Amino acid sequence: YVDPNPFKDRCIIEFLSSHNEEITFSLYDLTGKSILSKSLLINKGKNFIAIDANELPGTGTYLYYVRSGDHSYHGKIVKSE
Repeated sequence: YVDPNPFKDRCIIEFLSSHNEEITFSLYDLTGKSILSKSLLINKGKNFIAIDANELPGTGTYLYYVRSGDHSYHGKIVKSE
């Protein structure tokens, strides 16, 4: 779940985890270029990742991936002007 989407200043990506674990969050542009990658320790239950507009090179659509040992989530976010 992403809110708001599209966004201007900041968006929040929300996801659930079945246990405490380390995840990798990756963000790519539509050409496949890596824009952002973070390793994070998350807790069991609801988790949030905030993306600030200044972390992105410009407006447009970006693809995100949240990967853990046994799960993978993906989606898209749209940064508007």
